[in-house]
Amino acid sequence: GGAALTARHPAHPTIPTPPSVTPPSAVSEPDPAPPGAAGNPVRVQGTEKEWEAQRRPLFQDAKYRDAWREERRLAYGRRRDNLIRLLGFSAAEADATIDLTVERELAWSQEQVDSTTMQAEEAAFQDELRAMLGEEKHQRLQGYMESRSSRTLVDQLRGEFSGTDSLRDDQIEPLIAVLHAEHAQARKALDEYRNSLRETGHGNFSQLYNERETEELRAMHQRMHDAAAAVLTFSQIERLDAILERQLERHEQELRMNRLQRKVAVQAQAQPD
Repeated sequence: GGAALTARHPAHPTIPTPPSVTPPSAVSEPDPAPPGAAGNPVRVQGTEKEWEAQRRPLFQDAKYRDAWREERRLAYGRRRDNLIRLLGFSAAEADATIDLTVERELAWSQEQVDSTTMQAEEAAFQDELRAMLGEEKHQRLQGYMESRSSRTLVDQLRGEFSGTDSLRDDQIEPLIAVLHAEHAQARKALDEYRNSLRETGHGNFSQLYNERETEELRAMHQRMHDAAAAVLTFSQIERLDAILERQLERHEQELRMNRLQRKVAVQAQAQPD
């Protein structure tokens, strides 16, 4: 079964890190593409919900489901490698963790799930992981999942650094730790602000939240700069600042595009047929 502790790939090869990267202890894990995004046989125009509705019947075919599962397992190959090397999972435990994740995604891909149901299923998913792994390894997994964005950022830094600017082995985990702490603080602040907006019932929820999100990102980037000073050299910090600035620029551009899309949509609805 999906959760059976049987090693799926007992001789699973180590996934190579970028050429400039030598320490195996800090492999990052970019999130895989959305389920079913790769190789989707139908190009659908319209909203994401419309795309999902058109794709959902594909899962009625058993062969398609099996192929989809295998594609997802391959997409999570880096995570499997990290569970073994960073968290001390056995190959069987790593395979079982990935299998549970894939099965949860499959269930969500086959039916529309509201937020309440999703929260309940997430709690059940965590309970199943805890029962399978034990409390200690489950906590390690939680910490790893929460720090993925910081690990991805550090991976970007390692890819850009070279020569005397290359990150040393002893810098990797301390840097991930300080970046993750600042990211967690920003996320907590945004979650609290989102909840307060919902409680007060603001009509311009999106605008207010987006403005606060941009403010929090700027503050988080400054805190990351300050905290990283204890780990990085001056030239390395300059590289970090450049990456963070690009992230902020992309965020602001996405907000501009979202505002433009909403404006165009309103204008289209106002025009008579």
